[in-house]
Amino acid sequence: MFRNVFAFSLIVALACSVFLMARPPQEHILNTPLLDEASGLARGLKNPHLLYSHNDSGGKNSVYAIDSKGNLIAEIHLPTVKNRDWEEMATCIDPISKKPMIYVGDIGDNKAKYKNYRIHIFEEPLIEDSLVVMQDVRTIKLLNTSMMTARAMRKPSLCIPPPAISTSSAKERSKWAYTTCLIRKKAAKLSPPRSWE
Repeated sequence: MFRNVFAFSLIVALACSVFLMARPPQEHILNTPLLDEASGLARGLKNPHLLYSHNDSGGKNSVYAIDSKGNLIAEIHLPTVKNRDWEEMATCIDPISKKPMIYVGDIGDNKAKYKNYRIHIFEEPLIEDSLVVMQDVRTIKLLNTSMMTARAMRKPSLCIPPPAISTSSAKERSKWAYTTCLIRKKAAKLSPPRSWE
């Protein structure tokens, strides 16, 4: 009995000390008029001291690099794609090339009128200038299955239809796993699957 009371008291004391010694969250104002309707946030991998964000629907087709104090560091312009309704973004290491990638989800659809959505993928650049232009942007088109079947269930989801794989090589399965996404609209982060074949 004494051990249980002592152990419980020790746990409470440790929890209180952690709480009392924790630093309060810091707030900073975003210091740029370019990012007036931020609609996505991801931490840099190649640039771990930076955060990336973008504007919502109809905004400029750019991703903005900001520091932890809210200062604009760089604009990453994507001239080959359009910001129809960008909603979410993520960063991850490409499992095949091992390069850090940025995913931008053009998945907004408040009126459920689009037949497809897009995920724009590009390699995270090393930020050394205030303007970076990315010409090499890969786009994955996602079918809006909610237009076909899920509308009746009121569970909008997106998926990529499976390709016709002629051989069952591990490389092709891995490549397919890499480009496959199943996303609950506006609820899931855009990232590759956790397990690879």
